Amino acid sequence: MVREWADIDKPGVQVAVQAGTFMEPVMAAALKQATMVVVKPPATRERELEAGRVDVFMTDYPYSRRLLDNADWAMLISPQTLPCAALRLRGKAGRRRLARHRRRIRRADQARWPARSGGQAAWPRRHRRAAALRGRQGVSSTAARPQRATPTRLSRAVPWAGAALALAVAAVVAWLGWSEHEEKLENQRARNELLARVLEEQATRTVETTAIAMASLGELLGTQTPAQIGEVTPVLNQAMVGLPFLRSLAVLDARGRVLTSTVPRDAGVTIDPRRLGAWPAVDRDRLGPFVAGRTLADLSQRGAAVPATVGFIPLLRGMELRNGEPALLVALLNADAFANQLELTVADRLGGAVLTGYDGALLAATASVPVPAGTTLASHPVFRDYLPAREHATYLGTGVRSEEQLVAFRVSRSRPLVVLVEYPHAAVDVAGGRASGRLPPSAPWSCWRCW
Repeated sequence: MVREWADIDKPGVQVAVQAGTFMEPVMAAALKQATMVVVKPPATRERELEAGRVDVFMTDYPYSRRLLDNADWAMLISPQTLPCAALRLRGKAGRRRLARHRRRIRRADQARWPARSGGQAAWPRRHRRAAALRGRQGVSSTAARPQRATPTRLSRAVPWAGAALALAVAAVVAWLGWSEHEEKLENQRARNELLARVLEEQATRTVETTAIAMASLGELLGTQTPAQIGEVTPVLNQAMVGLPFLRSLAVLDARGRVLTSTVPRDAGVTIDPRRLGAWPAVDRDRLGPFVAGRTLADLSQRGAAVPATVGFIPLLRGMELRNGEPALLVALLNADAFANQLELTVADRLGGAVLTGYDGALLAATASVPVPAGTTLASHPVFRDYLPAREHATYLGTGVRSEEQLVAFRVSRSRPLVVLVEYPHAAVDVAGGRASGRLPPSAPWSCWRCW
């Protein structure tokens, strides 16, 4: 994952630049380990980044500020360099000016803060004069000293009454604090439940929209033979325009050979289809697990090295071609698109959210949850104690993160998806501000990446 400027020039990172801009020669010379992707029209840098085909794209600072005002799915990464300057005086004349300046400061300090020796000597003399005056007036130093009164029963009860009052005040304050804590806890519980419901609906809608588009494409592909399947590639490319959260669409035969794909380098590649999940029945679809890689070509034996955090979630649809051969229509859902939905909806640096399958396999998570995609959460209390008996609930206890969490979860209505939202119990009473993602306009050029 690219989260700061130092993460850009690393192996496996795809850096996009617009063809013909001054960024192209600059990045060609600057990048040593990352791969530069030149984006040519009609493709755009924004669409390539949103679909997950690149990790960042480079642009100048004015364009980045305009995009920041209109895009909530991206994050601005600016070089951590600020213009600075150092000034010094040169030659003997400069040193003489500095010495005169220091002398003026020293004289000003002496005039403002005189020596304290006189003040310290005058202090005891004033006391001696006061003592002599009291002696001439016949007043001794002990005559004015009050005599200690004999304590009465009422005076002895005053400390106990004060202690009792203090205990009563402490009890009232503790009760008010406990009531306020319970109210905040209930408010946070209600907020977690609402977030879990919204995130479940978003994730389900994303998968359902893709499934509807795949059903229409499956009917068209069923009228083609394996030799004619390449003729429908333009139709697949057109479908991608309305599905910006897809990395690619492809058609596989029973042996795992890619017959056609919206990514040209995937065509003709042979992969093991079992890595995508179980093969669904004809005219049925199935959501697969998280798979590390950008495209299907990365799953072949000659696939390029890809960071483990970059991956996709395959949605498979079984179908039959016109000659009766089985085929598989595959849509690669960008896992970062789900993580982006979680991040934008939670919008809290203390809160966290994850999207998993029924088996507890993590598909996507917010940045505040330090668990990589593909990790199994089968021992989590939601999967161990609640599912499948409960479809939604809240509790206070163990979460994905280490400290005690206030957890809410909800199961998707139609897809094998589970959304978990959690908030640290210790932070419920803390009024934390949200960190601003704005950077000062000091960097001459910047880059963008998906959250």
